[in-house]
Amino acid sequence: MLTRCNLDSPQERARYHLEMHAVMAWPKEPAKQRNFLCSLGAAMADFHADAMEGAKDEAMARNDERWRDLWEQVYAEYGGRRCLLKAPSDYDIHDDYCRKVKDAYLAGHVLNFCIQLHRDEGLSDHASIRKAKEIVYKHVSPETAALWDLPRSHRPVDEAWASHRCVAHIASAIMNVPSRVIEVAVNRRANGRMQLTLSIERQELLTLVRGAATIQKLAARIIPHGQTAPVLPASEIIGSFRNVQPFADDEVAFHPLSESVATKLHKGARR
Repeated sequence: MLTRCNLDSPQERARYHLEMHAVMAWPKEPAKQRNFLCSLGAAMADFHADAMEGAKDEAMARNDERWRDLWEQVYAEYGGRRCLLKAPSDYDIHDDYCRKVKDAYLAGHVLNFCIQLHRDEGLSDHASIRKAKEIVYKHVSPETAALWDLPRSHRPVDEAWASHRCVAHIASAIMNVPSRVIEVAVNRRANGRMQLTLSIERQELLTLVRGAATIQKLAARIIPHGQTAPVLPASEIIGSFRNVQPFADDEVAFHPLSESVATKLHKGARR
């Protein structure tokens, strides 16, 4: 799904970032990925075609033409008119995307906490997916839960990890790598089409991809006490970045455990 990307091209960066979000939302459902990309390609091609007609000068028209050409290519490569006729409505695709990408971020939170436990000397023996899930739904503050829309029961966390752990490294990178990464934002327009606002600079995308490769590497090394397999085996990962140079382990800073959560976990570890 993830195509090769010329980081110097704003159009190729936008396409790569969009494909990354399609993989995050539907890691094991290529038909839904195609519907999402085809639908957005069509909507954005129309948007930039309209913008070309209303451009104030030739430079703006040429820029919109480059963007129109990109989105027409995305539309064609992911099924074109035949795919669009069979796909759900734009609204339904958008709603499904919002639900599914939330599961990806939930899996990313689980992986974040597992890595944080592993990095804490007093808690490294407790670095497991089971404990990380428990932190997500049980130990984070109400304010943090509200900020990230985290559930307060184990079932949605279990389900999100089961369905989206294969892309948890990507979601984790988006949440933790220090950059001004702006997520895909799909806004409904009056005519029912989708408008995509996507902005990612060269260094931001490179930092994001290197961060995901680093988190993938860290997760593959964490083997919980009493087990033989890592928390995220390489064989399960979708959207790996084999040719990307990871950061050094200490270059990726995760949002730290709150003091109250860390204290509670340390007390439990000493029992």
